[in-house]
Amino acid sequence: MNKIIRVYKAIKQEKYLIILLPIALLFVPIIILTKNLILLRFGLIHSDRIGHFVTDTALYLIDKKKIAKQRKLFDFLYFPNKISNQQLEKMWRRKVSIFSVYLIRPFWLIFSFFNLREHLAGISETRCRDFKNLLPKNKNIITFTPEEIAYCKNILKINKIDEKKIVLVILRDSNFLKKTMLIKGKMHLFNYHNFRDPNVNTYKKAIKYLIKNNYHVIRMGKYLQKKLPINNKKYIELFNCKFHSDLLEIYLGSICKFCISSSVGYDEVPKIFNRPILYTNVCPISDIQANSKNFMIIFQRYFDALSKKELTFSEIVKKNCHEIYDSFEFKKKRIFLKKNTSEEIYQATKEFLNNFNKKSFKKTKLQDFFWTSFKKEVANKSTYCKHEVFNAKISEFFLKKIIKIIK
Repeated sequence: MNKIIRVYKAIKQEKYLIILLPIALLFVPIIILTKNLILLRFGLIHSDRIGHFVTDTALYLIDKKKIAKQRKLFDFLYFPNKISNQQLEKMWRRKVSIFSVYLIRPFWLIFSFFNLREHLAGISETRCRDFKNLLPKNKNIITFTPEEIAYCKNILKINKIDEKKIVLVILRDSNFLKKTMLIKGKMHLFNYHNFRDPNVNTYKKAIKYLIKNNYHVIRMGKYLQKKLPINNKKYIELFNCKFHSDLLEIYLGSICKFCISSSVGYDEVPKIFNRPILYTNVCPISDIQANSKNFMIIFQRYFDALSKKELTFSEIVKKNCHEIYDSFEFKKKRIFLKKNTSEEIYQATKEFLNNFNKKSFKKTKLQDFFWTSFKKEVANKSTYCKHEVFNAKISEFFLKKIIKIIK
């Protein structure tokens, strides 16, 4: 029933489908019957949100490469109307063939409706979750031209920014969706995700520490509502700069020393270039990016709103809160979330930088204890957030604070 409603809404909004869907249906049996000779697949590149635009597409290309070794195939892809980053569009066009939405979308809708996944393309089955740790093993999935590199290097040089000493900070700001996600003139509400918005002021101490250590700290993100009052030449909010560009957004993600993120879409950019990432304020607990040795993590903590007691891993899963992505659901279940403190973020940053400079993250008994418990209590009971590889590190400072809940 839901599928019928979705198709009905699509036809209502896109009138051309009234004519093109029946025409496409005539070709569907031929496409299915000839799949053993050549597999034709149809789909879209998820271009409207930068995180999906980056990693969904990269994982799709890795999947395609594997399938292409076994059988002959050809993919027909289209871009939706909204493009989150023009530079990414250029870069993906160098890797994939893009066709008219009018030609491809009818086939995509038909094969999606009948769940004929064999004929669908463009989005990996795991979407943007690289739980098999495939991205570090598949380098140069996306590349710059020499001209693009030269342009970005020149911009950094003019503005006296040492590209070897850049740290990116990306903090979720719901103002971005208010400005960009419009449907027929009305704001499409995403406030159910507001539990992911951090207190930006809690990052000030860590940023000042990085500046003191001679790093240029560049805050990413468009339409920032909550600005940080840091008056220093080495602190830049990129979107408000005269030299901001979509190209520079992607280039910075490819060369940064590391990135501090509150687990938001843009951090998929440094991830695809195998740059180290410090994830902060991660929530839900199951959403931990466990796969890469380049990652360090601290996360939000769960408290019972009535008793004020902090919940253990097993209690979080028992209440079925480990994979909730909705502020209202947390409220219904009477769960209060505690975000990372300024001290936790500062200590994690110091620890991350120290370990990074030593080119290794120390394995400790506490780390082993955490991952053993996480696998047993959370990962094995997660359906949406799948986990297979556990290479990341949890901040030792943070672990010592939360040792009682790891059971």
